[in-house]
Amino acid sequence: MPLKLNFACGEYDRTLPFRTGDIRPEGIELNYTPQAPELTFYEQMKDLRWDVSEMSTSAYVQMRAKGQNDLIALPVFPSRVFRHSALYVRGDSDIRRPEQLRGKRVGIGWYQMSGAVWCRGALMDDYGVMPHEIEWVSGTDVKAAANTDQVHQAGDMVAGTKQDKPRLEVMLENGEIDALLSVHSPRAMERNEGTVRYLFENCREVEEDYFRRTGIFPIMHTIVMKREIYDQHQWAAQSLFDAFEEAKNRAVAKLYDLNALSVAVPFIVHEIEHTRRLMGRDYWPFGLAANSHCISTFVRHLHDQEIIASKPDISELFLDINAKRSTT
Repeated sequence: MPLKLNFACGEYDRTLPFRTGDIRPEGIELNYTPQAPELTFYEQMKDLRWDVSEMSTSAYVQMRAKGQNDLIALPVFPSRVFRHSALYVRGDSDIRRPEQLRGKRVGIGWYQMSGAVWCRGALMDDYGVMPHEIEWVSGTDVKAAANTDQVHQAGDMVAGTKQDKPRLEVMLENGEIDALLSVHSPRAMERNEGTVRYLFENCREVEEDYFRRTGIFPIMHTIVMKREIYDQHQWAAQSLFDAFEEAKNRAVAKLYDLNALSVAVPFIVHEIEHTRRLMGRDYWPFGLAANSHCISTFVRHLHDQEIIASKPDISELFLDINAKRSTT
């Protein structure tokens, strides 16, 4: 009999085969519920609702740093995003450089979220701007700070995604805050209204330079499973890992299908070729070995920003599973 596991995760090109059934982890019957990641994080932190789930890397490391060992992470990363482009200012703002954020009011949805941790880490490492030099403004009544309760903050994020126009976007447009750090693109940006712009106006060049200097493609989310399940069925971790690796590889291969584009991006093949020249053929790597520097840097950022009091070793956080190297 296959091992039956309930699984929650956002629906991405790299997870879609689990819904269609095109990929099935060996020996596992995976009951996949596609849903918004914020909701999954909240449910998993609140009551460990899922056997296997997508998880905020920041929330997971915080849980483990506090001695909560109910979950163990696979070195699988369904979400990775460069976050210099998560900083926004008004179109008419005189803020052009990150150093000008000192003393300014910056809106933030969830202070501890992975994207914010990476963004502040870059501000600290590359521009010398410390978190305490900025006044962080929450979009809720809960103060934006390193030590606020992450379960309640996750609940706030779930509620915030249901708003037609999130409060912080309105505050930025009205000049109530000077800048916004957001993992969601403001609606004014999507509509190209000119009222909101990136702080780093050449953010792609800045992010590519960041990768060249650091070798880091920032990790946002990981995949976790209940430790009690892992302890009883350790083989399941490898089976899940192999399935996620296959799904990711298929998604990337489909991007090269020119008969009918798999995504609505006209020059997608040229984008992929540019990305591979910069980041290598496997630009979205899974596995502990390929991601150890990225993970250890993230843990350092959490500690430097006083979100965690001690730094867990990455070998304690992630199972030591690595992708099989292809000869092609």
